[in-house]
Amino acid sequence: MERYGKKLYPLCEILYKKYNSEGWYFGCMGREEEECKKKCEELKKEYGWYDYKCFVKSWWVVKPATKFQIYTPRANSMHETSNFIYSTQEQKYYYPEEIIPYPQKEIEIDDNFKITIKGEDDNVCEPEYEEDFNEKTEVLILFGSTEYENFVLADYMVEDIKTFIDRLKKENYSNLSVLEYTNTKLLAWKKDNTVRLIIQNYNDDDIIIEYDKLIPENIFYREFDKLYEKLVYYINRRAKMYEEFKEQENFLHSLKWIYDKQNINIPCEYISLEDNKGKFEVLKNFVKQMHDKAEMNEYCGVPYANILLGEYRYWLGINENSIYITYSYSSRYLIEDIKRFIKSNVFEYKENMTLSDIANQSLDKGYYYVTKCTLNDKDFKVYLNGQVESEKGSQEECKQLEETIKEIYRNYKNKEKFSVSILWDELTKHYAHCGLCGRDTDMIMNIKI
Repeated sequence: MERYGKKLYPLCEILYKKYNSEGWYFGCMGREEEECKKKCEELKKEYGWYDYKCFVKSWWVVKPATKFQIYTPRANSMHETSNFIYSTQEQKYYYPEEIIPYPQKEIEIDDNFKITIKGEDDNVCEPEYEEDFNEKTEVLILFGSTEYENFVLADYMVEDIKTFIDRLKKENYSNLSVLEYTNTKLLAWKKDNTVRLIIQNYNDDDIIIEYDKLIPENIFYREFDKLYEKLVYYINRRAKMYEEFKEQENFLHSLKWIYDKQNINIPCEYISLEDNKGKFEVLKNFVKQMHDKAEMNEYCGVPYANILLGEYRYWLGINENSIYITYSYSSRYLIEDIKRFIKSNVFEYKENMTLSDIANQSLDKGYYYVTKCTLNDKDFKVYLNGQVESEKGSQEECKQLEETIKEIYRNYKNKEKFSVSILWDELTKHYAHCGLCGRDTDMIMNIKI
């Protein structure tokens, strides 16, 4: 394999075990996979390994490191790319289905062990985007008297907790990995009416033991039962909130919004409460919601009180007889496009048009910003139709760049496939020190020649 004209050599990770017992040691070599496996066979005979596994972990741009080395993987990388669990006592790595021996180190009993979900109902953030509901129920959990904090996505965790407890009761050992936020693993052993709980933190290079205590068996199961029930409650609560969110969103989208041609600083749409008397009760509740939850924002340089819901921001008119809407900050590029288009000489206003109508018109007319070209420390905006504008560049410089783009397009044979990325490639041939950035690089340009 090559990159940038240089030979790439693989890093092979090797798992090996000295005896017929669970758990593995880590090693590595920098050479081709087949060579590594051949070397492992030699090492197996030389040192009496019981078994080994060899696989390519990554690729280097270095000379091969042919010597076998004991290898300690970084904790955070191992947690995020594999399901291995490290035992500090055995100094070995275990698959989740393997059983780690009970730790021999003496530890104290935690009679006050408690699992607390911080936040409760009042502090669980109300979702603003549809993505916020996507299998996410974020809660902050405190384990034991040390109050080790652990963020959990309950939708993923709830069934894992049940499996964790069931295995512990059946096999006297179990483990649970939390894959989000804190890179945490819980290890538990049942012995003599107590449960030993170890919480490992895999956030950094090294594994840190955050909690290691003996817990009376009845207290341990009681607290994890409460945790399970509480997470189920949060999941159900979030599902209900999502149902209400979609109901409100669908209602608002069903209304006939009209572009406000008076407001060019914040391109927006509005509805009149007077014109929607048949839906007044629902709108009245939405107005109350805006009063209760409005926050101050500066949007396009203009401050206003509004609420965020889905992909839009809403606010009340001056006399509160109308509701206004614009795209949220996540769609700021679209707002800037519309704002720029409205102020251009190609914008054509039509009665009762919407923001979507304006966006579609800008696309039809090719007045859609696709890339920025930097020449001689000046930025030039290039549109889908090949038009060029610049705040610092002169009209003559804009025209010169436009002519270059037209010439490139004129000489390109397959114009139906002339995309923004092709324009980039061609511009770098004309301008040695041309800086380019933008979006929608796969869009096909429609340049007037």
